[in-house]
Amino acid sequence: MNRKLSFLTMPAWVGLIVQSCGSGNATTAQERVVHDTLSIFDDPGFRNGLALSGTNTSDQQSGKYLFPFGEHPQSVRWRIAEWGSRYPLSSEKTVLPGGEIVYENRGKTLGLSKKDDVVSVRMEVMAEHEYDKPREEGTYWPHLLLEQAFQTPTRLSEIEALLVQLDAKLLFSELKMPESAFNKGLHSAQFQVFITLQDGNPESPGQGDFLWFGFPLYDYRYRDVPAYMAEDIGKDDASGKYIYMLSSKEVIDRSMHDKQWVSVRRNILDDLTASFKKAQEKGYLKNSSLADMYVTSLNIGWENTATINSGVLFRNLDIQKVVKVY
Repeated sequence: MNRKLSFLTMPAWVGLIVQSCGSGNATTAQERVVHDTLSIFDDPGFRNGLALSGTNTSDQQSGKYLFPFGEHPQSVRWRIAEWGSRYPLSSEKTVLPGGEIVYENRGKTLGLSKKDDVVSVRMEVMAEHEYDKPREEGTYWPHLLLEQAFQTPTRLSEIEALLVQLDAKLLFSELKMPESAFNKGLHSAQFQVFITLQDGNPESPGQGDFLWFGFPLYDYRYRDVPAYMAEDIGKDDASGKYIYMLSSKEVIDRSMHDKQWVSVRRNILDDLTASFKKAQEKGYLKNSSLADMYVTSLNIGWENTATINSGVLFRNLDIQKVVKVY
């Protein structure tokens, strides 16, 4: 069930954005506009567990689950994707002295902990065990992604704002291949967020078509990650859809290379609108209109295209839609 926050108990940053959308104190009751915020996530606290999707995008049902905080397999909303990995995670878990629940193997670690209903997620990829040699062009790379397909997609035309929040910290990032073999155009370790913006109108000729909207948190190659806009290519199962990625400076207040906490607090509604318009300019989504577009899924995590061991800790992940109540 979606979490609802009353207008009076919103975090301050949410309230400021809502006011900019037109709410606040008006001179008469008839003129007053009231907004509310609702999380678009199902099970934001991972209480119902996570499904393991497997290592191949053509077979996304491994039949295995992780239950760090409970066991409700009929209500699992989150998935862990490990595309291109040699070492898929298993349901075997370890509880560390501090209470963190850990699933790990030679290739990766997923740790979850909870304090005062705030869940922290640790995601690590040990790419030195995934590669026998430096990755070559056209070959696959390991992923570790946390993802959710929203049961109730959010239509852009029906909301006043879409607020993303997240706090994250780089734990480590270590090159485990010869520096002489490192190719900046081919190799990296990237921790990023992607949202699908999809035509969900059954009467639209472009129904089902979509683009990838994202923002970077960390890239081994750059202290400040540049914006990126291009077609999704590079592997056999690439979607061929348009990617619209903001720069890191647009979403976080410092570089994650400093291994300090960074915060994302951004209304991305205008960004999503801009991504759709740019995609159409480039020849994508030609059979869709902005009124047809819905936010349908999110993924966050690692893609390691180089022999780089890396880890991130994050918490307070949420996306909240601002809707007009009356």
